[in-house]
Amino acid sequence: MRFRSILHEIWRGLVTGTSRAGLFSLMFIVSTVGLMLLDFSAVRGIEQAAESFQRAGSSVFTVEANGRIDGGSCETLSELSGVRASGAVREVNEGVSIAALPSTVMPYFEVTSGFVSVIDAKWNGEPGVILSAQASEALSRERDDALLLADQSVSIAGTFDYPDDGRRAGLGYAMLAPTLPDLGSYDQCWIDVWPMNTQINHLLTLVVLPSEDQKESPKFSQLNSRLGAEFDGTVRFDSRNTKYAFIAATVVGAAMGYVSVRSRRLQHASALHAGMHRADLSAIVLGEALVWIVAGVLFGAAAIGCWLATGLGSDPTSVLILGARVLLWGCTGALSGVSVGLFATREQALFRYFKDR
Repeated sequence: MRFRSILHEIWRGLVTGTSRAGLFSLMFIVSTVGLMLLDFSAVRGIEQAAESFQRAGSSVFTVEANGRIDGGSCETLSELSGVRASGAVREVNEGVSIAALPSTVMPYFEVTSGFVSVIDAKWNGEPGVILSAQASEALSRERDDALLLADQSVSIAGTFDYPDDGRRAGLGYAMLAPTLPDLGSYDQCWIDVWPMNTQINHLLTLVVLPSEDQKESPKFSQLNSRLGAEFDGTVRFDSRNTKYAFIAATVVGAAMGYVSVRSRRLQHASALHAGMHRADLSAIVLGEALVWIVAGVLFGAAAIGCWLATGLGSDPTSVLILGARVLLWGCTGALSGVSVGLFATREQALFRYFKDR
């Protein structure tokens, strides 16, 4: 048959509904796109867990050694790969008195600029103090406002959130004062590490100054251990329930491809019996299958685009790879199923097909 004749047969099958392209298009779209979105959702769940882990401060680790933390060394840890921020802090024992609340003393800490980044404070970079959100609300003061202390007036240069979500207590109601890292020693060094690093404690030991008292060992801890001591995103990704979604798409596609041919085996065997070449029949059947396969690919591509447009995928490249893999394997399975169905269709079995119809 000529190419135009083959196209005509494919078109006639579509128009008359003989090829049932609409039904198989719907089934293929629902199965492949559904599996793809399930995998996207599973990966998004891992991303959200990672974001929650970081928001809770679980990626922040600390070393405590009163008066023995080198502020400059602590600050330089942020230059290492995987370290997002690091900074030192020390508490001023007498605290600070607020003019509006003379009977209470607010905890007062001196911190390095890197510490401000560790707690993700909203700091304008100007001289002044940084209040916790709880203190800011209690005093009805915001950033850039003036705050009257018992003996002086200071500018509020920033604020920071420190919720009571399991993280170490102490900074929920507090005032911070950024200082230079080389102005004396500090009590603690905080380091924000992502991705997680098993050598965190080793890194933190580098900032501890030696002590004459060998019994005074530095204390290493996690700022918030409520969500676990570590977060291994790679392990979670590799063990997700939808890891083999592409294999499921292959199996479903193969089954659909085979059924699309098997259900019309009497018609195909009759065509062969009437003198149609198997190559021509194969071209027609594959062409009809490509119609609903391409429809599935187009809808799948649209689904990927919508997913990315909504901002649900933090890594567009990963989304494209995962989505394309499901679609590609689903198409491969469908074409394989069609091919197997064609191979299994025999002209000699025409009368058996007729009897079993």
